[in-house]
Amino acid sequence: MSQSTLSVEQVRELGIRKRRGKTKAEYAARFAATPAATHTEADRAKQRSLFERHGQVVVTLRLPLAPSTNHYWRSWVRPGSTRVMTHVSSEGQAYKAAVATAWLAHWKGWPPEPLTGRLRLLISVSYFTCAKIDLDNRIKPLQDALTDCKVWVDDSQIDDIRAIRGLVVEKPDTWT
Repeated sequence: MSQSTLSVEQVRELGIRKRRGKTKAEYAARFAATPAATHTEADRAKQRSLFERHGQVVVTLRLPLAPSTNHYWRSWVRPGSTRVMTHVSSEGQAYKAAVATAWLAHWKGWPPEPLTGRLRLLISVSYFTCAKIDLDNRIKPLQDALTDCKVWVDDSQIDDIRAIRGLVVEKPDTWT
């Protein structure tokens, strides 16, 4: 069975668009325009109780929403080979850069040394909708971005990961 290719004109006629990933500037702009989720004291107490038997939360940080793993990696087969090559997409690279900017801003340009030892990670993910969204698709891109910023030495240090669906936040009018 042969595979046919479409010309650029045929693709345009069919209305097929190539998905364009977000840039670092778009992540930063959307993050700045998005209001923080307003947690009540009961919500905060519930989150703290998850860690009370394990110790304290070391760092609380508000970050942009990670791209789904479906958009974080790109794969292709090198011509003349059967080997599949995988790399972080441009959207994933932009997300990593946005997280690095937020990490440096949190510490006012003087980040601490990377955390060592065994770690616990609590993630509260706030969306603009109540639709079915997989929390687990946001964890690995977030871990990779925090590893690249040198929050910890390696994400293999994390023994306990908890992801909580956060509150639904209002989508800013400035978003397109």
